[in-house]
Amino acid sequence: MTTHPRIAMEGPALLFGGPYGNLQATEAVLAEAGRRAIPASRIVCTGDVIAYCGDPVATIGLLRRAGIHVVGGNCDEQIGASAADCGCGFEEGTACDRLSAAWYAAVDRAVGPGDRRWLAALPGRIDLEFGSRRLAVVHASMTAINQFIFPTTALAEKRRHLALAAAERCDGIVCGHAGLPFTQVIDGRLWHNPGVAGMP
Repeated sequence: MTTHPRIAMEGPALLFGGPYGNLQATEAVLAEAGRRAIPASRIVCTGDVIAYCGDPVATIGLLRRAGIHVVGGNCDEQIGASAADCGCGFEEGTACDRLSAAWYAAVDRAVGPGDRRWLAALPGRIDLEFGSRRLAVVHASMTAINQFIFPTTALAEKRRHLALAAAERCDGIVCGHAGLPFTQVIDGRLWHNPGVAGMP
């Protein structure tokens, strides 16, 4: 069994995904955490620190200074590895493919070696413990960093991932990637996507 960082959440937690290089949106999320007196130790980002928006370096710097917990997203992993594309797996020639090629090239030019190392070192999973309950925080799914799980995704597929989480003593999954916030309880187990901060 792979060991993942385990964090005890003693009090309210703030979960969010997809800063996407949107500095102002990320600042707003952290300001709201401050307003609610939620410390950095109880703030978790589901990844994709950098992507579509215009301030990737400043957004990385903000999160590094804030000291919150961040799960590595596919965009973070790919920039960290100086890979050729974002790794989303968009079909060639689609609008998503064209948009991702444009932002990825800009981010790839902007991000320096130190930030790349930080992105590359982000964990693929963090387990949050709320009393006797444990949630696996991943970027997309239990088996893939770039799998899109939507509210409409078949229950059988969600059950498959929840069973994998349960085998590792987790009571549910928190993920990002798909961008759309939703919460479902399936057979008594939680699936929660807090949505993304960087884009509506």
